[in-house]
Amino acid sequence: MAATIGNSSVSSRPSVLKIGALFTVDSVIGRSAKPGIMAAIEDVNANKSILPGVKLEVILHDTNCSGFLGTVEGENIPGNPGSGGR
Repeated sequence: MAATIGNSSVSSRPSVLKIGALFTVDSVIGRSAKPGIMAAIEDVNANKSILPGVKLEVILHDTNCSGFLGTVEGENIPGNPGSGGR
């Protein structure tokens, strides 16, 4: 989707889309989830028809099996409304 401002076209679609993932990396689930997430990101980025002109990236945070740490890490993911835009 693009908007025309004056004589130029401005895209409302970001060039990079970042998603966050919070889980215990060194666990049975984490050792399965991380490669799956990374493979999915690669597949989406390789198929230009899924998100044309947009690169998908992931921000991984290890919660170390702590609900508290997971909450804190989630609040600090860049772009999270609760992170103050960091």
